Amino acid sequence: MEGLDILQAYRAFFSGELQTQEALRSTTKEEVDRAFGEIAQNQLREILVSHKTERIWWYDATGYQFELPDLRSQESIRQTQIEVHTAITNALERKQADPGGAIGLSESENHALSLWGTVSSELVAYNTQLGILNQALAQRKAEAGMADLAPLQQKITALKVSKRRHEQTVTDAYVAYDSALTAKASAQQAKQTANTALRDQSNQILTQYGEKINDLLQLFTVDFRIVSEGVTFRGQQPSGNLAIELLGTTV
Repeated sequence: MEGLDILQAYRAFFSGELQTQEALRSTTKEEVDRAFGEIAQNQLREILVSHKTERIWWYDATGYQFELPDLRSQESIRQTQIEVHTAITNALERKQADPGGAIGLSESENHALSLWGTVSSELVAYNTQLGILNQALAQRKAEAGMADLAPLQQKITALKVSKRRHEQTVTDAYVAYDSALTAKASAQQAKQTANTALRDQSNQILTQYGEKINDLLQLFTVDFRIVSEGVTFRGQQPSGNLAIELLGTTV
């Protein structure tokens, strides 16, 4: 039986070698998923996007403009992660199907691993340059902390107020206010005109009827006249004050 494959397989199994190999394969599969799986892809994408977002924030908030270190596109990095994950996963599955055999990598799998080596080096260089950039940002934060922010805050407040003046709700409110002022002025003018006309009419009526009364009094040959002291307005109907004029003196 010496030399038979089945005998070698039994010896390997009962020696614990296959169990150790299977445990190593399982652990490797978990590490590959953790390093190149969908979660790892999303985490790296979020990190790179946050760097671009922070660069924009620095420019908008402080006017400080800088460029991030050179790096290939996020989609290219993600595609390389997918290819590496697929290559190693396929190799592990082939090993599981043939535990006692030597499993090699295909040309495309070797290419994926080689490409990831290049991408990995680029990421290391990116992180190194990012560290230098972070030092410059930290220095800028320190300098900003020593500056007098009161004038800047006043300017920001003034800009916010100026911005609010152009908001639609504020514009509509000003238009409504101007219309109300115009309407109020027109109403006051109309009221003044009406009051003047009413006063003139009242004085005319009092004068007209007063003269008629005095004509009738003269027919009785009296020594006095009834005179008007004008019309007054006290928030109610117009009223007139009458007096007696006796020998040229108003009583």
